[in-house]
Amino acid sequence: MLLAFRILLAMGIIIISAKTQGQVEWPVSDSISEIISFSEFDQDRIDEGRIIYNRSCASCHGNPGQANYAILIPSPGDPVDARFQDQTDGALFHKIQAGRELMPAFSTVFGDDEIWSIIAFFRSFNPSYEQPKPDLTGIYIPELTLETSFDPNIDKIVVKVFDRGLPAEGVNVKAYLIGTFGNYLLDDVISNENGISYFHVDDQMPGDSEGNKEVLIRAKMGYASIKQTETIQMLKPFVGKNPISGRHIWSTGNKAPYWLYFAFFGTLFLIWGGVIYVIVGLSRLKKIQ
Repeated sequence: MLLAFRILLAMGIIIISAKTQGQVEWPVSDSISEIISFSEFDQDRIDEGRIIYNRSCASCHGNPGQANYAILIPSPGDPVDARFQDQTDGALFHKIQAGRELMPAFSTVFGDDEIWSIIAFFRSFNPSYEQPKPDLTGIYIPELTLETSFDPNIDKIVVKVFDRGLPAEGVNVKAYLIGTFGNYLLDDVISNENGISYFHVDDQMPGDSEGNKEVLIRAKMGYASIKQTETIQMLKPFVGKNPISGRHIWSTGNKAPYWLYFAFFGTLFLIWGGVIYVIVGLSRLKKIQ
């Protein structure tokens, strides 16, 4: 009995230690701490951060707000806790990028834009958070515009990016197919010397009844970014079909024949009649007893 108590006590100490060891300080310089995002933490960025987090971070940090993070030393912690939320955006950015001990350096996995998306997701759980606004005085800010089309000869979406009306080279462009359960990233490319980016589309994918599909385009250059949603006719039209059509003589889309109605309801009448007859018989038998 005493041995069992000691084992349980030791396990409890280990678990508490694993939960608290993550509180060891992780200092960040003031210059790094003051780094802020030049992109707004809007809903699209939050959604992108959620996808990245669920794919690459949830296995250790768990579901935000549920404190079901992995029992590790140091503890990964919950991104909703004050331990995360009390830090500056720059500190979070640096720590995600640099990593420490069991946490890998995600600088080799995520681009800067993706890390800011993760932070935007973190901040979405903090109702008192206000995103810092950058001072852009004296900095050239491109004025981006987009033209999106589909070229059926090469089965590709064509995105043309312009800066103040001129083709913009070197713009980071992402294209997503908008779906019911989230956005599907087609590709992440850099515009060529003509400001053009190409995105391959699987021609076997279904569209709506006319072959249309909603596409989200996001472009970023320097401190400027733009997003645009387009409905493009580029996929095979989807034609709904009754899955049992033609398999039975009453599944052709017309009304079922009258004999089928009589047979169906007649069978129901006989079944329920038999049930009622048995119930009445049992009740009479009980009275006789």
